[in-house]
Parts: sequence; C-alpha cells; structure tokens
Amino acid sequence: MWPFNKLSKKSVGLTDGSLALLIPSHGSINVFKSFLKGGLLRVDHRLAYTLHDKAAPLANATNRIADAIAQLEPFVVDEDGIKVDESAVLDTLNDPGFGQTRTEVVQDFVLAFLLTNNAYWITDRFKKTLRVPKPFNVGLTANVRDSYVDEYCVTSQNGASRATFNRQPDWKFLDRLNNELLHTKTKTRNDGLEGRSPIEPIFTDVGQRISGGAHNLALLTNGLRPTGNLSTDETLSDDQYARLKEQIEKQHAGAENAGSFLITEGGLKYVDMAKTNREMDYVKVIATSSEAIAQAFKVPLPLVATTAQTLDNFSQATLSFYDDAVFPTAEIVFHSIEKILGIEEGFRLTFDKNEVPAIRMRRLQEADTKHKIGAFSDNETRVDLATEPYEGGDAIFKPANLIAVGADDGALDDGEIEGDAKEFIILCMAEGMTRVKAAVLWCQLNE
Repeated sequence: MWPFNKLSKKSVGLTDGSLALLIPSHGSINVFKSFLKGGLLRVDHRLAYTLHDKAAPLANATNRIADAIAQLEPFVVDEDGIKVDESAVLDTLNDPGFGQTRTEVVQDFVLAFLLTNNAYWITDRFKKTLRVPKPFNVGLTANVRDSYVDEYCVTSQNGASRATFNRQPDWKFLDRLNNELLHTKTKTRNDGLEGRSPIEPIFTDVGQRISGGAHNLALLTNGLRPTGNLSTDETLSDDQYARLKEQIEKQHAGAENAGSFLITEGGLKYVDMAKTNREMDYVKVIATSSEAIAQAFKVPLPLVATTAQTLDNFSQATLSFYDDAVFPTAEIVFHSIEKILGIEEGFRLTFDKNEVPAIRMRRLQEADTKHKIGAFSDNETRVDLATEPYEGGDAIFKPANLIAVGADDGALDDGEIEGDAKEFIILCMAEGMTRVKAAVLWCQLNE
C-alpha cells in the first residue's frame, strides 16, 4: 500500500541494529519495576501507547484534547484575515483519502503528538492525500557529518513493507516517488532529533495508577489483607531461605498476587500484622496520581475529579482547558498541516475560537460588561461578538439624567427660570425629582 514498497528477499535479512531502528522495543508494564530500581527511563513510542491503553486518566486527558481539536472547523484566510471560500489545503484536509475522515487523521496526529511529542504527516507528490503513521513505526537515521536527521524509515503496521524518506537540499524528506514526510516535535532531547515524551516526568504517577488499580482489583478478588509476618522458630539454611523467598516473590508478591492466601510448611507461621489497609491506602494513591496526570496535560481538575466540581468552577475549568490545552496544541497542528500541504504565501490555515460554545459565552459576558459600564461604543462591543460595525456606532452614550458628584441643586433659583419651565420643575420636584434633573429634562423635551 502507498507509500510503502514490498520488502525484497534481500532486504529481509536486516541486521539487529536495523531491526531496532525499524521496530522500536515494545516495552511493557514490567518496565516500571526497572524504573524504580534504576531511577531513569526513556519512554519509547510503543510504551507510551501501551501506558495510554492501561492508565485510564492518561487516556482520558489525551483523548479529551484530541477530540476537542478534531472538532474545530478549519478555514483559510488571506493576509488581511478575510476568509477564503476555496483552498486546495482544505480539500485535502477534508478528504485525506484511504477511507479516513478529517476528524480521524487529526485525532491520530494529536494523540501521537501528546503521547510521544513526535507526530508525522505523509502526503503524496500532488498534495492530494494525507495520512498519519504511528510514531513507533517510524525510525530515523542521523547524518554523521552534521548530526541532523538524514532519513526516516516508515514501516507498515504488519512490518511487511517500508518506505524511506531522504533529506533534500531544501530540508524536505521525500521517498523515491516524491511522497513527503513531515516530522512535528517541540520539546526535544539533547540531540534534538526526537521529541521528549511528556509521560517521562509523570511515569511514576502513571505506574502507580496502573499498579494501584491492579492491586485493588486483586484484593477484591483474593480477599485477604495485604500485610503480615511470616516467621519460624528454626534457623533456615541459605538454600532454604533462598527457596522460600523465591517462592513467596513468585506466588504472593506483586499486584497480580495481592491478597492471595499464604500456605506455609515446615513450622512456618503467618501472623496478621494489620486489621485495615490504612498502611497501603491505594484509593489516595490512585486519586493523587490521576490528578498529576491530568495536570501534566493541562486538563483542569474539575473536568476529571467529581469532588472538585461545582457549577461555577466547571465552567471556568472548561475555559481554562481550551485556553491552556486545546488552542496552543491546535495552532501547532494547523501550522504543521500548512507546511506539509504547502499553503500559498500570504494565506494561513486557522480556526475560529468563538465557535466553541464555552468561548462564545465568555465573549457575550465580556460584551455585556462593556455595555453596562458605558466606557465603550457599540462598535467596540460588537468586535467582541465578531459582528460587523455600523455607521454611527462609534459614539459613546451616557444616561441624560446623570449629574456631576456634588452638584448644587440650588444652582437654579426661582429667578433664573420663569413661566412654563418653572411650573414644570415644580411639578417634577413634587414627584421627588431634584431641581437640576427636572431642568435637564425640560431642556430635553423642548429641544
């Protein structure tokens, strides 16, 4: 399948180093144990996806962002910000080919970017198709002269075919059919070749969330308290001690064996040391690790923790979610689409933030506040509502009955006003109106 080529019999005999490049290590949850011992870990791309599938808070945070970005409606504007009706970029984005929709390819790209900080677009020479390979199916080779990427090798999902994209003088990466690959990354490692997964700083929290959930499930299944003491009155030989320790670690230690019944032999006695699970409160561990994962991806807690939700802070959290998590990532995604599909100079691909319901409500509230305080004209307020100005709307209006602070009601004495005006003012004052306000009202009625 495009853009892959069938592997020849000759190319099947790859070296171990090439296989490592093309097929990154799968990783597993057992890596967490090695991390606890060694303290350092590089989360490879496949492991990032594995953790996504195992840790619900990680999946919830990244999927929430990916879904929100995929729902944004893209459009093209010129250098004056005027929307363009037709664009080849929009045509390809809305119909990327290979039976996929725009929503699907954007979701795939955003999820790859969030999990690994490495996301890839591939398009054909005519810019008519667009696809997103999984990061763990992409390997790169650095040039020994300048240490920058010299080529990308993309394998198909089943590993039966591959495509190689070589660096060109203009720093584009093309294969032999002139299909193009674009690598998008932000925070890179020391070598600058690949992005650094945002999961690495929170790997402990992700591991705790997975292990804590497995431990709790095992406790419910096996039904025994988790702490106790195993003792014997006799002295064990080194071989006996080693065998017993190995047996306990294999059959009774770890989340998968939590709460399993211990069968002893040879005078061994098991003594329960605790009546509750207070010493290993996995409920709190799960809660705190879930919060740490959400915060790492800038998803506000009221959106993920019911205990932190009220009607008001849920609304504010939704605004923060779009401002801090969705819109910055969406700008990176849309800019990368511009680059891979080659938008014309002076044009750009963008989206309307005001189309998001939460943002639209905030703009309405801001416009209402401007209108009430009377410091802005109608046209200035209409800018916040994305509405066209109207002729004469630049004037700022104030209520006619306002007077200066400290104004003297006696400034207009009976000698200054005669006739009908005087009678009108007297009647108004009888109704509770001040002399100045009554005089102003008379003037307005007789203009």
